[in-house]
Amino acid sequence: MNDSGEIVIWGASTRAASWSAARAGWNIHAWDLFADCDFPDGSSVHKLDDLACNSLQCRLALPLSAESKACFLPTGGWENAAGLPEWTADHFHLCGCNAEAIAKSRDPFFWAEALDRAGLPRLAVRKARQDKNEQKNNQHIRRMKNEREQAPANRSVERWIRKSLHSIGGLGVRFVMDDSWPEAGFYDQRFQSGLSCSALCFTNADGTRVAGTSLQLTNNTGPEHPFLYAGNAWPLHQFAEVDSTVLSGQASLYAERLAEACGLTGLWGFDFIWQDAQLWVIEINPRYTAAMELFELCSGRSLLRDAGWCGTNTVELPAVDSRPACVLKMILYAEHSFVLPADWDWKNWTQSLESEQHQNHAGQFDLWSIPAFSDLPHPGTAFHPGEPICTIWGAGESAAKCRKIVQQRRSQLCGELPAS
Repeated sequence: MNDSGEIVIWGASTRAASWSAARAGWNIHAWDLFADCDFPDGSSVHKLDDLACNSLQCRLALPLSAESKACFLPTGGWENAAGLPEWTADHFHLCGCNAEAIAKSRDPFFWAEALDRAGLPRLAVRKARQDKNEQKNNQHIRRMKNEREQAPANRSVERWIRKSLHSIGGLGVRFVMDDSWPEAGFYDQRFQSGLSCSALCFTNADGTRVAGTSLQLTNNTGPEHPFLYAGNAWPLHQFAEVDSTVLSGQASLYAERLAEACGLTGLWGFDFIWQDAQLWVIEINPRYTAAMELFELCSGRSLLRDAGWCGTNTVELPAVDSRPACVLKMILYAEHSFVLPADWDWKNWTQSLESEQHQNHAGQFDLWSIPAFSDLPHPGTAFHPGEPICTIWGAGESAAKCRKIVQQRRSQLCGELPAS
């Protein structure tokens, strides 16, 4: 992509993307809200106060900007920060979508209309009431008048969920329990039962292709977060009974139409529900997604390298026959308040469980091995109910084996964590 070996990775959590970038030969400069302790060796990791583009961290990152030809790989949350996509494009070589494509893909009314034009089924969406003059001058809203203006009292026929236009990881997504209309910055989407899934997509001048689909895990931590993101299982057909041919065909068709309408490019993804042989798009993620590392670890391929986003370091690819058939990662959320002990040692603790080692013989983190645990917080970190603690992994030749490994590790870890 350019002659620099440096890449800035920015978002709420950048651990997964940092490993993907390392597998593509990059030197990592990561900025996120956690700054956990299991980044690739040699990474420069910085803790963000927030994702705002006027933060001090943005100014500190500028020495790595376009003058040094550094690349910029965004992760979750970046697309929602006002002005941040534009700031990124002004200062870095962006790996991914421009600001216009991001705005379109994150507007559920825009891409819903695009699916209507393509004749593809989609979920009904509604937003706050607007005055007649604004409706008259907005062709986009006028076309969707019937479903948006349906009286809230009639919603008892169907269930609806309320979402922020800037949601991330399912935070704040909840069922509509009354007759209220969504406030500014929120919208309602018809609830669809079924399998929660995600698609991994890549778009370039040759077109759009879907690299695969995964099962998406959710964790109901209470009435305020019934749809909280809790991990992925790859590939989908190993973890759920689906007609892979029908699903793949629909996923490819939806991906092509969404990419064309929104102007998406590079690596991106979309979440969807699969029910009765029909795909229902939930939202679009116009950047690297959390499920992408599962594809890499199962296939032994670097998605960033496939996309042409290559660093300058030489990375040896693993043998294909050494890869597991399926991988599962599950986020462990705190059920009560506690502080991770100051003497907590993740390395020694995982060794005591006789889990697979995520290190090579030199004591360094290995780029292609699958960890037992990831997103590891530093000793002394305080947790409150509903906050993520870490991610637990399982890999093997079957979904049942993956689930068993994850549940065993979860039980063992929870047995060692402080009770309060």
